[in-house]
Amino acid sequence: MMGAWTLVNFIMGGVSPCVVFWIFSWRMVDSRRQRGEYEEDQFGRLSPFPHRRDISGQPGSYSAIHKLAGLEQCIKEHEITIDELDKNKPVVTHRDWLIRPLREPYLRYSSRDVHLIGILYAHFKEQGYINNDRLPSQSARYVSLLQGAKPRATDIFNQHPLLPLHILEYNGYALTRSCISCKRSLPETAFSKSGWKQAKKRECWVCRAISVRRKMHDNWEREEGGDWDGDFEDDDGW
Repeated sequence: MMGAWTLVNFIMGGVSPCVVFWIFSWRMVDSRRQRGEYEEDQFGRLSPFPHRRDISGQPGSYSAIHKLAGLEQCIKEHEITIDELDKNKPVVTHRDWLIRPLREPYLRYSSRDVHLIGILYAHFKEQGYINNDRLPSQSARYVSLLQGAKPRATDIFNQHPLLPLHILEYNGYALTRSCISCKRSLPETAFSKSGWKQAKKRECWVCRAISVRRKMHDNWEREEGGDWDGDFEDDDGW
């Protein structure tokens, strides 16, 4: 959640276990792939981003793609009770995170996120999930994608709930080429055969899934006369 990322920058002066956990990236700890999720469950979590019909029609294009849960969704999936917090949950919109200074509801939202991170940290520690020797390096790669980034609501290739490729599995010696959409340098396994060979088609699997979703919404607009602005309302971004 963008607000929590911002708040962490202010509170790193007094580092607590839950803040370390945030930088460790609870999303990497929660990654179902880390814990051997079956492909059927993996595909089920992807829908409706992208649509199940496209996944079933081209399963090979989605085998490397994993969806990350938002903070509150993660809390719910692990059946952690937070009823007392839901009563005072502020209503915010992601785009307004760009406005400075942050408004009072957003400050409350950020502090609420930090509280939830502490709850999640305690739960994961109790369950023994924070015991992966590769977790620090995986988290560092994931967090590095955010450093210095200026979030833009219209940048659909950097505002989505999918795990970026080359985070969990990493080979620093592999030959890489740049994805035309996310601009990341990725190895051959991140692309289709034609995408690896042809520069104009060189979209990684994650960006391809996002492009398919965008085309689907474009078709809806033409058929229904709607106005889709490119914002993915059902996800948290990175």
